[in-house]
Formats: sequence, structure tokens, C-alpha cells
Amino acid sequence: MWPFSSSTPAAPRQEEQIRNRDILADDSAARSRTRWTRLLVFFLRGLALFCLVRGMLDWARILGLIGAEDAFETAAFSWQVMIVLFAILNCVAGVGLWLTSAWGAVLWLIVTLCEVFIPWTIARGIREPSLNDLLLLSLVVLYILLTWLSAREMGGDR
Repeated sequence: MWPFSSSTPAAPRQEEQIRNRDILADDSAARSRTRWTRLLVFFLRGLALFCLVRGMLDWARILGLIGAEDAFETAAFSWQVMIVLFAILNCVAGVGLWLTSAWGAVLWLIVTLCEVFIPWTIARGIREPSLNDLLLLSLVVLYILLTWLSAREMGGDR
């Protein structure tokens, strides 16, 4: 027997019609309700590009395209490990952020916090706190703020 019916499809139920009409409505209230969510998506995509550029710069440093030719080979082993780790993880986090997936944001947060705090705590002497650290921490704070505002907007914090 043929698995598909030859009859016409059933009309959508009333609640489905109402929900679809609300989604497709072009009223300013619906647009303002998604403002923070849209801004969060744009922020995540920009952050993804930022992470991919940082990862590519790390790979260029490993390959000797940036800095002295043998700077990576003659550096301390702990510095080499950190550069390779951040080169890989920044690129992977950039892909996850571009997809706006939760794992991408979590990986980016872990990589960023490690990049800021590992040189301060464990591997003393690799580098001093810099303006780059302040930029990364401000991006983390901005991400947390946008995520919170987006969750409130979607009704998650009532």
C-alpha cells in the first residue's frame, strides 16, 4: 500500500494559525522584543571574526610569518604550548560563535579567560598584563550583559 495519502492536507489548527500570524507580524512591539537577541547575534558574529583573526595571527606566528624567523622555535616551551593551544582553540571557538551555538560561546569564554589569567598565575614571566587583557575582559562583560538582556527579552527572566 502507498504510504502517502492522496487526499489534500488538513488545514492548520487554530492555535498554529495564531502563532504563525504572530511570528510573521510586522509590528514594532515584536521587533523591539527581538532587539537584544538580534544585537547578541551580531555581536557573536563579530566576535567570531575576531577569534578567527586572532587564531590566524597565532598560526602566522608559529609559521614564522610574523616576528623574527626563529622566534617561535627559540621561545620557552610553555610559551610555545600556549601559542599552539590558542591558535587551535581560537579558530574552533570562532566557528562555534559564527554558528551562534552554546558550545562556541562556552569555548570562547574558556579560551579567553585562560588567555588572560594563565600568564598572570601559572606561567609567571611569559608576559605582563596588557591592554589586550582589558579588551578581552570587556568583551566577556559585554557578552554576559547582552546574553542577560536577550534572555530577559525572550521571557527567560521573569
